[in-house]
Amino acid sequence: MKSVIGIITTLLIFLILFSACGEDSKDKTIENTKPTSTNVHACKVVEIEHTPDYTYLNVEENENTYWIAVPRLDIKEGENVYFSRFMEMKNFESSALKKTFESVLFVEDISFSPHLGNQSGMVMGDQSAETMHGRNVVSQVTNVEVQPLSDGKTISEIYEKGAELKGQKVKVRAKVTKFNRSIMDRNWVHLQDGTNFNGKFDLLATTLDETQVGAVVIVEGIVDKDVDFGAGYKYDIMLKDAKVTVETNL
Repeated sequence: MKSVIGIITTLLIFLILFSACGEDSKDKTIENTKPTSTNVHACKVVEIEHTPDYTYLNVEENENTYWIAVPRLDIKEGENVYFSRFMEMKNFESSALKKTFESVLFVEDISFSPHLGNQSGMVMGDQSAETMHGRNVVSQVTNVEVQPLSDGKTISEIYEKGAELKGQKVKVRAKVTKFNRSIMDRNWVHLQDGTNFNGKFDLLATTLDETQVGAVVIVEGIVDKDVDFGAGYKYDIMLKDAKVTVETNL
């Protein structure tokens, strides 16, 4: 029974990571949903296609070319990337690109460094600088400038005072940098407000409300600490049962 629960949990986590964030959530055929771990793949980027949430890379490895997909990433043709964990989707149709990939690897641990063992140099879209579901990564900081709430907290304050704030309801004004819909009966919102506490600048909130990437929102939720969804996927600090009020959209 425990092994079955573990498999289900792992698949749910991969849905969180690669549920296509709304833009590619339809019209796909998944022939292999088993996360794959292999030796480190060292590739050269030969072609790039961006969507609002994903970057698709045509890469060359040992004179072979194939497609991989990662959370939207600032990258140039000719750069080298490395990865070891991925999930293959065959006959995958990207509605945003209006294109069907015969095969595309959704990569979990894309890196500009070949040293994946210590996780240095990893980039996973807009995830936390210290952890991305329990794995150390280097994240992308978005250019965010929002006015903090007079009766609220900044993201840096929430991280700094997480232990004493646990169980309390707080408000924060921030920009949505990632939005995953309807995973485990809730929506997953990643937030940045331009503040930073010891490299922690990205805050997760779970909610039943709708929003979109790029929106400036006021989020009111309960601070939770050391949240473990299983399979090694953890958050130091997050907001749960949050209410999201959209102030401005793109």
